[in-house]
Amino acid sequence: MSINAQSVHELLEKSGHVSLRERILGVKSAEEKLAVLEKSKGVADFLADRGEFFPLVQPLSASQKILFYSILALGQGERLFASSSSLQSSDLETLLSTLEPVEEFYKELGGLVGYHVTCLELLKQKGEKTQRGRYLPPQPFDISQENRFVREESLFALRHMEQFGEIIALGGAADRLALYNEETGNDHTAAVMEFCGQSLLQRLIGDLQAREFLSYRLFDLQVRVPLAIMTSNEKHNDAEVRAMFKEKNWFGRREEDFFLFSQPLVPAMNKRGEWCIVEPQKFLLKPGGHGVIWKLMRDFKVLEWFKERGKTKALVRQINNLIAGVDYGLPAFLGIGLKRDCRFGFAACPRMKGVSEGVNVVIETEEGAVLTNIEYCDFAHFQIEDEDGGDFLTNTNLLFVDLEGVESWTERDPIPGLLVNAKSVKIPDASGKIQQEEVLRLESTMQNLADSLFEPSKGNGKLEKSFITNNLRSKTISTIKKEFAFGSSMMQTPEQCFLDFLKNARDLLVNYCDFEVPGLREEGDFLLNGPSFIFLYHPALGPFYQVIRQKVRKGRFAHGSECLFEIADLFVENLDLDGSLSISTEAIMGHQKEDGEVEYSHQTGKCTLKNVRVLNSGIHREATRSFWKDEIVHREKCEIIIEEGGEFYAEDITLRGNLRIRVPSGVKITAVKDEGGVELVQELLTKPSWRWVYTIDEKKRIILNRCH
Repeated sequence: MSINAQSVHELLEKSGHVSLRERILGVKSAEEKLAVLEKSKGVADFLADRGEFFPLVQPLSASQKILFYSILALGQGERLFASSSSLQSSDLETLLSTLEPVEEFYKELGGLVGYHVTCLELLKQKGEKTQRGRYLPPQPFDISQENRFVREESLFALRHMEQFGEIIALGGAADRLALYNEETGNDHTAAVMEFCGQSLLQRLIGDLQAREFLSYRLFDLQVRVPLAIMTSNEKHNDAEVRAMFKEKNWFGRREEDFFLFSQPLVPAMNKRGEWCIVEPQKFLLKPGGHGVIWKLMRDFKVLEWFKERGKTKALVRQINNLIAGVDYGLPAFLGIGLKRDCRFGFAACPRMKGVSEGVNVVIETEEGAVLTNIEYCDFAHFQIEDEDGGDFLTNTNLLFVDLEGVESWTERDPIPGLLVNAKSVKIPDASGKIQQEEVLRLESTMQNLADSLFEPSKGNGKLEKSFITNNLRSKTISTIKKEFAFGSSMMQTPEQCFLDFLKNARDLLVNYCDFEVPGLREEGDFLLNGPSFIFLYHPALGPFYQVIRQKVRKGRFAHGSECLFEIADLFVENLDLDGSLSISTEAIMGHQKEDGEVEYSHQTGKCTLKNVRVLNSGIHREATRSFWKDEIVHREKCEIIIEEGGEFYAEDITLRGNLRIRVPSGVKITAVKDEGGVELVQELLTKPSWRWVYTIDEKKRIILNRCH
């Protein structure tokens, strides 16, 4: 059934819910609120017809009655309690407990009633057109090419890492990815999804550790950036994330370096204002968008936690964009914002036709000018005509934020970027029958915290306290949002993200490291036959390309080869790879203390390959199920595993066939030729035999010297 704006308007008018919300917002106490709800027509009519509820309601607390009466006042009672013969007080209390966080969080809107009315008001606006002001394309800092400016800004951020916190939003539902645990059959959320052998969360933390490690090598700083992470209870997200942290020993960090907080799940409804019921006496609840993060940070005292640690600025990331940590993009972005003491910033890139992404725009009004975001689903409403190109840049949800400002900004706009976006989904009804329904919920967008940050307009799209950068799209965004289906686009799928990783890898190898590498396959061939090569590395190898190019110099990958470098202290020169090679160490960035925390140091696993040929049968492509899931079967593989303080050295030699070499801690293994092929010669080390020394030259370039 199609519901137009007029129908929604009539629904709001006839229901009386708007006036009910206004009366609720006009009271000051819970007792007054309860009295308002008790007098509402929906509550009186329901209880008059359903006398069996009186003994169930009587023992409820005042706060529980507010929740129960809100359900009735909004007309949801008849459907929710259609069959209540076996309903117990405990059942009702369980139901109400799921709505308690919604009532509390949205109190500025009027609690549950305000949440419901706001959804319908925003739905009504979908058919309307408005212009928020004069739209101007922002004037970005161009960081798309490495130059002195980019290097200076990057180094400034690395030199002042101690001023930063980091915020990660990972509480979303990720329904379109259809993730599930094959062992338990339970649904998964994106945070624990494996991509190329690591969870998405682990990869984001790895990006951060790589920046910290580079700061250590350049400036001898032992910085641990505190992380605030917003989870949710959707699909056990919060529990799974906490379990993963414990299993991974907090990824070599201290538990006190993390602040985990959970966003509320909100009721989903159809366009008729009917809340979706998935089981008897159970609503369909979903995360309410990442815009809730700011108010939650205030309410949970996350902002105070950052302040106690001396943090003034923060990088904000989403769990589904892995590619942003490539090369210098994030440090350059952060350095620009920190050096200019900006309040808010967007790391943007050019738009791509056919991709549903918001845009960054400067809006001029009588109040001044503001640099903000307009979501793709609101283009028509806000009259953004140029959907497929033009001067506006893509919003990537990579944000710079002044932490002190968030407190006052959330007072003005506690839940920024409110919107509804109806999506057709299959859901069970109260009887368990699967129905196709257009479903919406009140969502919000964290980037629209910028909406109220007006400053005097210059009329040219340039602002002083808000900023935007423009980087190559290939180094800024490649999101994982949906499961790939044959016949549909690869955009926003894990397959596309994997391909984008390989595109960047080829750029690095060919244009920086002087390697001969096979060309990338076209999408169809890539999907059917897999990649023409694989090159993946830990970001601590660089992450800057200018660093990696000094560690990995010259070589060749034969078609179908695979190369994995989970190591930072590596020197490769003239590598000829035909097959599979994996070099890894658990001591990538330093040594592990007794409590499991990693301290950045030179006590790492080290590897040197000079004029080495690696020859083996490599990947068994016919038996390999998925490359991006790391479900790779090998016929043969050369695997070098180096323990903390161990070193491997090979020069002028061929490593042939299926090899697994483990280098013990404090031992150097040298591969030398013998009559049978290769002999591994061991010697004990009292200290590392070599190390990389990082310096900065007069052009602000990072220069590496291999010192013995």
